[in-house]
Amino acid sequence: MTERYSVTVAASSEQAKDWGRALADAVSYMAEHLAADDETRHESVFDKDFHLRILPNPRADGVEITVSWDPPDGEDVQA
Repeated sequence: MTERYSVTVAASSEQAKDWGRALADAVSYMAEHLAADDETRHESVFDKDFHLRILPNPRADGVEITVSWDPPDGEDVQA
């Protein structure tokens, strides 16, 4: 079984229209995590299907946004 990669960030609002920066941060962190030595960071997220999970933040107002990715079997990711 391959490793699941995930990043969780907090958004201070429960309104979906306010989650843009948090979503951008999550994708940026995921790009850094997935980037191989020969790729630029933004290219590491091209052509990948991400999962998005949004839950109430248990420690503060707002929500927690988790972006995750499961590599297909046989795909090697340097992280």
